[in-house]
Amino acid sequence: MMDIDNFKKINDVYGHIIGDKVLVESASLIRNLIGPEDIVGRYGGEEFIIILKNRNNNFKDTLERIRRGIEQLSIEINNDEYINITVSIGVAKFDVKNMTLEENIALADKSLYKAKNLGKNIVVYW
Repeated sequence: MMDIDNFKKINDVYGHIIGDKVLVESASLIRNLIGPEDIVGRYGGEEFIIILKNRNNNFKDTLERIRRGIEQLSIEINNDEYINITVSIGVAKFDVKNMTLEENIALADKSLYKAKNLGKNIVVYW
């Protein structure tokens, strides 16, 4: 689960059109960094669910590339005026035999909450 850090402030300061642009550009970048069999979707507000299928340990590299890529993303808000954003990511590996999808999402959400409490712009694993 991924959350755009300080998204409410972006909407409050720059407006919802810029907030929507942040969402679209973030989703586009994620889509370009994950594989064709992987899934990204907006979960609600500024939260995204990212499902990386058939991965061994390289999922950690992929998630770190996403975090760094968004950190380096410059989003134009006016002519020659840009903002940068960061994201926090909470990860829970899905154990198909021992948990439901809802349980997995709850664990990812707990990891995300921990990432936020640790100062944001970080990937935390359950």
